[in-house]
Amino acid sequence: MSPCAVPAIFVPKHDGLFQMCMDSRAVNKITIKYQFPIPRFDDLLDQLNGAMKLYANGKKCHFLAQEVGYIISGNGIRMKESKIETITNWPIPSTIHEIRSLHGLASFYHRFIKNFSTVIALVTECMKGGRFKWTEEATTAFNTLKDKVTHAPILALPNLNEVFQVEYDASGVGIGGVLSQNKRPVVYFSENLMK
Repeated sequence: MSPCAVPAIFVPKHDGLFQMCMDSRAVNKITIKYQFPIPRFDDLLDQLNGAMKLYANGKKCHFLAQEVGYIISGNGIRMKESKIETITNWPIPSTIHEIRSLHGLASFYHRFIKNFSTVIALVTECMKGGRFKWTEEATTAFNTLKDKVTHAPILALPNLNEVFQVEYDASGVGIGGVLSQNKRPVVYFSENLMK
């Protein structure tokens, strides 16, 4: 059996319907955790409770904005054009700080990019051991990331009254999946596996 196999069973609920339950412990054991996790906004707000000082970079803050990083419309959710342009015009990183900055911006849009973790892993490899070493593989992955951002789909808004479809794939490098509805992606997911 594959180490990426996730057993699933259907458990009857009190109302006669069934709930799908999956045991992901085996996959969790071989999954690389986020190196640079982006905290959820509601978690950040929770951390502010009791804070005495709050600092904000005025250049990066927009209050009462009509748009943020995503554009949500009747067609679905898409990436903001200015952010797509920022990523596609990003020069090849020359320092660890520049890789981290690129990773942070690109990670905000991971839900739009199929196999994001596998692609970005080749870029973040260049800062292993605290040393910067750009490689040809990193250049290829960097250009692939730019291409995927440019051609990112408009994600469907989930409709809880309709059926969802889950597609997944695994290799020796990572696992990935897409949650779809009516043949339109709702969200992409990917994780690297430990070596």
